[in-house]
Amino acid sequence: MALTGLLSLVGAQPWMRQHLRNMERPSVRGALAVDTEHQPLYVGALWHLQRRPVIVLTPRLEDARRLYDQLLTYLGEDAPVWLLPEPEVLPFERLAVDARTGNQRLSALAALAAAGEPDTDPPLVIASVASALRLTLSPDLTLGRHPRIEAAHRLQTGARIPSVDALLEAWVELGYRREPQVEAPGAFSLRGGILDVFPPNAELPYRVELWDDEVDTIRQFDPESQRSVADTGAVSIIAAREQLPELCDGSSFDERRGRIDLSSCNAATVMRFQEELGELITAPNSETLSFYNGLLNFHTLADYLPPSSIVVLDRPNRLAGEAEEQNDKYNQQRATRQERGELPYGFPSPSTDWESLRRRMESAGIATVDMERWGVEDQPRLVETLADSSAGLSYFTDDV
Repeated sequence: MALTGLLSLVGAQPWMRQHLRNMERPSVRGALAVDTEHQPLYVGALWHLQRRPVIVLTPRLEDARRLYDQLLTYLGEDAPVWLLPEPEVLPFERLAVDARTGNQRLSALAALAAAGEPDTDPPLVIASVASALRLTLSPDLTLGRHPRIEAAHRLQTGARIPSVDALLEAWVELGYRREPQVEAPGAFSLRGGILDVFPPNAELPYRVELWDDEVDTIRQFDPESQRSVADTGAVSIIAAREQLPELCDGSSFDERRGRIDLSSCNAATVMRFQEELGELITAPNSETLSFYNGLLNFHTLADYLPPSSIVVLDRPNRLAGEAEEQNDKYNQQRATRQERGELPYGFPSPSTDWESLRRRMESAGIATVDMERWGVEDQPRLVETLADSSAGLSYFTDDV
């Protein structure tokens, strides 16, 4: 059961009404002190009352997960609240990203990319700073949109599919796997005139029944019982993987690849890189794609933020500190591997840096709130200070 009544109570407070009015101004920069207990109450109220995309950046992944779970309590399990987790793999290691983490990332990014489209609710996305800094697909590509496969990202009843083979090839390019039976996100199957597909952002897979070359019905179904659950009439096919070599920007890829200098690497490393780079576009290995994230992806979270977004920075100094610590780890890992001849000079990082991300958000005029915390010894309360380039305002509430 959602607790939205509490959010309306917060919204009725004079300071919150003033806060919401101020947040409607372009490029506003707010500052807020919130005790830990009431952090989800404030964030939930901000999103619930503003009806705008809200993105909260937290210092650590465990902070993001905790806030995400708390927000579902206030807003309900069906609310468009998304967790954008960071891949828990060591930098410059050839390790595959956990499937659940990858699906959560793609779902959150797709929700942001689709914000503002008809019949979509504004998303509330919670991300750790490490997750926000990771380079990713373009918003269009996350939604499955690419000039080469334009017809593959959305199916609806009554639409024609001139070539099923071309459609399935496009889904493969979007990262989907062909399976005998669809059981997990990122898979599709074809049996006669029946197409099953499971997008990463769907609760259940979809069954598309064809009549000749026309879409006859689209239903969601239970993968265990194979029984239909609901008629939907349409399905959007988002990317099923965060690295899509066949669809990446070729000129940017070539430019970054040209910077890779193998001259200091040992013979085994040179051979391995030459083999992997030679097959990266034509026959990519899903187990090593995350390793090449910085070579294949050129976009950041800032590219996903609509102009109407509000970004809440949970303890900005801690965010900057965690981002710097991550950068130090990357540099240390890079230096160690380069000294061993295991990593070439000029190999691109999988992430951007904090200052670059902040500058991108500022240049886009995104409204931000610096959210500080009271210590545990303080009485539960919310204290707000709003400031922009022209004036400063301070408001204090009674204990909540």
